[in-house]
Amino acid sequence: ADTDYAGQTCIPGHCPYCGHTERHPWVKEKEHQLWKCQHCGFLYLYPMPDHPPNVTYPESWVGTKVVANLQKVRDFFTEKELADTTRWLDVGCGNGELLQAVKDADSHINATGLETNPAKIHNAQKKGLVVVNRDLGDIAERFNVVSFMNVLSHVSCPIGFYRALARLLTREGCLFMCTGNAADLTDPKQNPSRDYR
Repeated sequence: ADTDYAGQTCIPGHCPYCGHTERHPWVKEKEHQLWKCQHCGFLYLYPMPDHPPNVTYPESWVGTKVVANLQKVRDFFTEKELADTTRWLDVGCGNGELLQAVKDADSHINATGLETNPAKIHNAQKKGLVVVNRDLGDIAERFNVVSFMNVLSHVSCPIGFYRALARLLTREGCLFMCTGNAADLTDPKQNPSRDYR
């Protein structure tokens, strides 16, 4: 069994949300198999990768990801909320696209990224972004916003992960997340793309 950041025990092969074992394959991308729990519908990877790959995906700093993330930030937060935000932590920040968007939204925000992939850390730091490789449990600071974008599918015990993130928030803090579309990828009504059929 795996124990995560907040002491939650997850048994490999069991749904990390409800603990049931009944599942069916959902979609496979590269070497990763996504499963859907038959009991609660939660989508999860199994087996979980032992560690992050030592490769990085191509950077997208030409503007697409930074611009898209900036729009998400502006859609979610008011100007006053951004002005009142002093500390932001982006967990699993990759090459720093969201960190750059946060700086573009309001340059006074002290934005820090957590990342485990050395190549991505290097890419983000080259752009002047603050990105470190630290364990969530070792962080004592509190943040107005803790974000994670497309990270949840990489987490073996999501409930404990949420608890660990909540511990990092100030009293009035906000958890800001984005994750993949959990629609039925094989149903043309929910997913018009033909990529997963």
